Amino acid sequence: METGFREHFIGGILGAVFISAFIAEMHGFPVPTAAVASLVFIISSLLPDIDSRKSKPRRAFRLAVFLLGILIVVLFYSTFSAISPLLALFLPFLLLALAELSIPGHRGVMHSWSAAFLWGILVFAFLLLLNLSVDDSLLVGVFAALGYLLHLLIDFFGDRI
Repeated sequence: METGFREHFIGGILGAVFISAFIAEMHGFPVPTAAVASLVFIISSLLPDIDSRKSKPRRAFRLAVFLLGILIVVLFYSTFSAISPLLALFLPFLLLALAELSIPGHRGVMHSWSAAFLWGILVFAFLLLLNLSVDDSLLVGVFAALGYLLHLLIDFFGDRI
């Protein structure tokens, strides 16, 4: 059975509900923290397929990079227009091309246990930079890594069926 967006999305939702209910019950984390951790879990369960050219996560990534490029141009238009008006026009497309070139092939490094571990650390560090507490940042970082690992497990067992 080939696994796709639907299987990973449903698995992400079920995994997030199960784990967040367990964490909230056992450790008394507040509901907003558990909700954010659950959302990160679901997003992380979809993230590894960003390396597949036709996947929904890849399309969302392309759109986000393009919109980021437009936002950068709008915010720093005077700087770009002083350098070159053409740079301001082509920056969103340039960022999109660089993003596309930086993503490895399907089921490469993005589909590894080390990528899941690294993703959890990146989420944890990012939340610390936003001045979240260490406990909350760690919880969300662990949820990010577990969601990512769930994707890998669904792929592993889905390929065996």
